[in-house]
Amino acid sequence: MNLISLIKKQFMNQKFFLTVYFVCLIFLLPATTAHAVTEFICTHNKTGEDYATMQAWENAMTAVGNLTAADVKVFSHGGITGTVSDSASVTGQTSGATGTVIHATSTQILIDAIVGTFQSGEVVQVSAGNSVTISDAGDSPILTLELYNDDGPITTNIQVNGLTTNTVNYWKITAPVGERHNGTAGTGVVIDPTSSVLPIYFQDDGVIEWIEITDWTATNNGQGAIHIDSSITVDINNVIIHDWTHATFTIHGIVVGNATANVTVTNSLIYNGDGAGIRVSATGGNLNVYNSTVYNMPGVGILQQGGTYIAKNVISMNNSPDFSGTFDASSDNNISSDGTAAGADLDSGTTDASGNTGATVVDAGQNFNTSVKPTLDAGEVAWFNNDTDGTSSKITSVDSDTQLTLAESGVTGNSKAFSINKSAYYRAAADQFVSLTGGSEDFHLIAGADALNMGDDLSGTFTTDIDNTTRPIGGIWDVGIDESEFGASRLRRFIFIN
Repeated sequence: MNLISLIKKQFMNQKFFLTVYFVCLIFLLPATTAHAVTEFICTHNKTGEDYATMQAWENAMTAVGNLTAADVKVFSHGGITGTVSDSASVTGQTSGATGTVIHATSTQILIDAIVGTFQSGEVVQVSAGNSVTISDAGDSPILTLELYNDDGPITTNIQVNGLTTNTVNYWKITAPVGERHNGTAGTGVVIDPTSSVLPIYFQDDGVIEWIEITDWTATNNGQGAIHIDSSITVDINNVIIHDWTHATFTIHGIVVGNATANVTVTNSLIYNGDGAGIRVSATGGNLNVYNSTVYNMPGVGILQQGGTYIAKNVISMNNSPDFSGTFDASSDNNISSDGTAAGADLDSGTTDASGNTGATVVDAGQNFNTSVKPTLDAGEVAWFNNDTDGTSSKITSVDSDTQLTLAESGVTGNSKAFSINKSAYYRAAADQFVSLTGGSEDFHLIAGADALNMGDDLSGTFTTDIDNTTRPIGGIWDVGIDESEFGASRLRRFIFIN
């Protein structure tokens, strides 16, 4: 007699029987295994590299076809015996499972079209003397290309496409620890194409991080150094794009040109370009830009022509203009050198015709206790932006419903139109960054920078800066690519340095 029959015979009460029945089913059903993914890591631009160009890697990996399928897995192994070539057929000597090799590195093997189940510890061989011994049961792959700087700048480009991907199984281009930049140009892996190309062109889901791109030219107007025009998800992290131009075309740093693309940019630096720093084209798309810095673009720094665009904790300065377009209402805590930083007004109005002296703002028609004081009480920064004269200052205190005190004098004046929000207008680039000298730019923050301690907490999305320093230092996030120890309290700085 089975377990369920015994329970039914023993307990005739229907409600009790049903309860026990379902409890038993929970224990009797087989356990499910969580979907696991592992990066399958290949290398380029180093001694012993897996592929001689980025595009050769992409071409080889597209043999997989459907990266999300259950019959493609990456396995770890202890070393190759003999030769295990791409496209070779392999068989598990214990399990009898079969598959096709996509590629084998010195420590991993990617196998496609798997029939059966390879077992951890078994020999997987092409033929006698040509094999690997796998040390796990395999995982679903992320295709990762690690770029090195052993042979100088990388002079080729890559078009990432040809696979079925998703946000779990995707392409990734990165630099390993030791090859990464430190937030300034020329300190890590550099892509410097020698021909007119799109340096990085995503048409499948993917990630690019820790890469510098410079001195590139395009094949058509409106293209970007990182270009996305498909219905995909792409994350761009800790990337530097700088110093490019074109005699005929207007070309940009990052371009999103598909109405259903989802792109997130974090801790990225774009400067001295040709067109816009970051652009969502009229076609649209969904773009989130966080803690990034755009400087000295002859076109717009941050350009929204279509789609949904969120900018948070972004510095955009000395561009024409710094921000342009309609930004999502959640955009805030940004800085511009003109009056365009994206952010919702906490309040706006016109100062009284008299009574504004020094650092005191008076406007009898306002209720600053309601609109501004909650922001200051939360430990955040609020900015008084004088929209008539193009000046601004942090608000030190809300003195009453109708009066504010500012950190700087000479910003108010009488009968001046103003706006108050958590984004800062009319600030100077020279007051933020270590160096703006051509060829030796350094966009880390200096002591006293306006960007210190004025950011929104984005720890639900990421927790580091362009140097991989943990955010925040001192309790409040900084704005831009750098989380600086200058933003910490005096006591914390003393402890940190000593």
